[in-house]
Amino acid sequence: MTKQEYYDLLVRSAHDGTFPSAEIAQEDNGRDFIKCLYRGDKTPRSQCRCAIGLLIRDENYGDWVENEPVSFLVLDPVDTISLDELLEIQGCHDDACTQKDSEVVWERDNFLRDINALPCFADVVKVAPDAA
Repeated sequence: MTKQEYYDLLVRSAHDGTFPSAEIAQEDNGRDFIKCLYRGDKTPRSQCRCAIGLLIRDENYGDWVENEPVSFLVLDPVDTISLDELLEIQGCHDDACTQKDSEVVWERDNFLRDINALPCFADVVKVAPDAA
């Protein structure tokens, strides 16, 4: 996949309901936190995915994947994007997930603004948050 194709997929996913892929979980002390999921319902065919989850093929996914760090996963490669840059992109997804009451709220415009500011996407044709 080219960098432009991945960027376009991220933008499309921000709009079509693919994002966010997160849930409210509880720490050992009982406090709530937002936990990102590679796949929203933890199944290979899940349509709800995070930025990294978009790059995991169905045949490489199992519910065990949810507990693995990105560096252990088999991902479809994105031309010229490093693992560190993928983690930055994933951070934009995670930061765009906020909690209201006991629900995850998707802050689409914040996500689009943040990925547009990433150096790894400096050379792609961008979509403005309010124009997408």
